[in-house]
Order: sequence, then structure tokens, then C-alpha cells
Amino acid sequence: MMCTKCHTATTGPFVYEHGAVKAEGCTACHFPHGGPNPQLLDRADVNTICQQCHLPSPNVTTDLPARPVHTQATQEQSCIACHSGIHGSNISNVLLSAKQERDER
Repeated sequence: MMCTKCHTATTGPFVYEHGAVKAEGCTACHFPHGGPNPQLLDRADVNTICQQCHLPSPNVTTDLPARPVHTQATQEQSCIACHSGIHGSNISNVLLSAKQERDER
């Protein structure tokens, strides 16, 4: 893929791969030819991108994992505030940061 020639940190391989990246590639979330949103995201709000697949209840049509029942402190809190390994992770199956993973144990 053209993107990963420069963005090598997102390439992997990862122990825990994010299914969307593996199945759809960069364009699952990014608009590669530019746009008004940071990091060339295809939506202005990263939570909207996450919740396309990670729904509050199980998605029986796609069998994708549901978003766990947890409270975000504010509507403005981003999913990636905790789930920072969104391209993949070698330490967490829920793509948490290293600090979050240690705190969970």
C-alpha cells in the first residue's frame, strides 16, 4: 500500500491487529487525497469513525465486536484517548496504550 511506504509505524505486523486496517486498509478511516479534517480522516469526529463498527450493542450483521459498556467522561472525549493503538498493538487486544494496559492489570 502506498501510504505505508512513508508511514511505517502503522504497517505492523502487530500481535493484535485492528480488523478494519487489515480488511479495508487506510481508506477505512482516511481520505488519502486530503480534506478538511486532521490526519486526513474521512470524518471530523474520530468517535464517529469508531462507532461505524464498534456499536453500543453487538452488530449481528457484521459480527464485529461491540463497543464495551463504559462511560466516556464527556461527549468530547475521543475514543483514541485510551485506545491509542488504533492501527494495531503488540501489547493490548483492545488497542490500549501501554499505560492503560498496565492500569487494567
